Amino acid sequence: MGIELGSVQETLLIPLYYRATESMQEQPLFYDQAAVEILPELDYDFSSFDSAWSLRNDVVVRTVIFDELVTDFIRRHPDGRVINLGAGLDARFGRLDNGRIRWYDLDMPDSISLRQRFLMPTDRNAFISKSMFDTSWFDDVGADAPTLIVAEALFFYFDEASIKNLLSKMLNRFPGAELVFQSICPEIVGRTKTVPILRRTRAELRWGIHSGRELSHWDPGYQFLGEWSLVDRFVERWRWYRLVKVLPYYGRFLREVMKISHIRFATEST
Repeated sequence: MGIELGSVQETLLIPLYYRATESMQEQPLFYDQAAVEILPELDYDFSSFDSAWSLRNDVVVRTVIFDELVTDFIRRHPDGRVINLGAGLDARFGRLDNGRIRWYDLDMPDSISLRQRFLMPTDRNAFISKSMFDTSWFDDVGADAPTLIVAEALFFYFDEASIKNLLSKMLNRFPGAELVFQSICPEIVGRTKTVPILRRTRAELRWGIHSGRELSHWDPGYQFLGEWSLVDRFVERWRWYRLVKVLPYYGRFLREVMKISHIRFATEST
């Protein structure tokens, strides 16, 4: 099946490939049945992906961490809602569904069109065919409920002004909601050449922060809850992990360039 996607949208193929290949290992860290089934249906040359072991680890480890964070939210709010920004071909709803949660997968129209070839919406899993910057989607996610917004491998493809504006609107519309997002550090911004697979998709790295704590400088309504560096999980998979311990600067850099942050939007009364 042929694929026609925009530059950023094409990056959805990266996690699909690595989640599928991880799932086919003898002892996978997770099993993504949808990815396994979709991958052979796509007419796309994935051969260059096999040599990018660091990016593979990024996808696999971040998948585990995001799964854990979403699972914890569902445990605390079994009747809440999850809004998955830049969903692509992500099938997290199918892996983590508790039978009660309401889930919204949002992405650009070309990505949602591709998604609908393989995955079907349900009464509790809606697909929203819009840019995340088209905030009319705020009206598409139902009545007020405990809310988790997920942004995996997404925000760093856009400039700071755009992300700052989007989060400000979310803060005002979803008081009390939680946000988990992946970010890179500022030193990597503009260095797309360091990730050969991204050169192929024409996507660019545009925004980075050293820590999710920095968002509180934008607005005190962003309450920092936690942060996880990918290189500190499943350390046996990172070939150069020993350098993290013996070279403090290098270790700090790696922790900042591959991390997931968790914040809460303050309530209106805060």
